Amino acid sequence: MAKKIYIGKLSDKTTEDQLREAFTKIGEVMSLRIVRTTNFVKNSNYGYVQMDSMESTKTAIKELNNSTLDGSNIKVMEAHYLDQDIKRRSYFQKRKR
Repeated sequence: MAKKIYIGKLSDKTTEDQLREAFTKIGEVMSLRIVRTTNFVKNSNYGYVQMDSMESTKTAIKELNNSTLDGSNIKVMEAHYLDQDIKRRSYFQKRKR
């Protein structure tokens, strides 16, 4: 099963087509979306891409992290779901006791 990829620090001008073009060079894009933030921090938009395979996912992270897209140095990493983070935190809190 393919994992979702988180893309941070997207430019305000970056479009879904531009994001799709960057990731399609590596593999087939199954789904994609950009989240536009309403705060006033430059390049605070982010997005998610799901590739067709784990191999494509790993390659995309390796090749596109810290690359430039639409004038912005983007951060590309595996997406973490909120419930995973909560489970991880509760595990470590129990271990500290």
